[in-house]
Amino acid sequence: MTIDLTKTPLENAAFQVAHEFGHVFGLWRVHQREDRDNWFYFDCKNLVGYERTKIEVERDGRVTMDQVCDSPFLSYKYGFLAAAWSKHDYVDDKDWQWRLHTGPFDVKSIV
Repeated sequence: MTIDLTKTPLENAAFQVAHEFGHVFGLWRVHQREDRDNWFYFDCKNLVGYERTKIEVERDGRVTMDQVCDSPFLSYKYGFLAAAWSKHDYVDDKDWQWRLHTGPFDVKSIV
């Protein structure tokens, strides 16, 4: 677990700390569940830094913004927050967290 408050606006610091402690206590990211699209719509264009990243991606010319929004690896490469919303596993392609996370969807979760 890493809590880097230099990358978090001060007004979000308490939320960020509570969020990370949620992981310490075993909570999973509900917004990254495989079935999350049944519960809400994710629009990558609404993330902070989208326009800056889009300019960089277009200048680079190797991938599209759709790919960056979908891939945690590309998102990290461009320093973009979309990785936090990806439905793909961060470590490998085994989708282990989706198999383990089968409980009800918690619409009030902070994790």
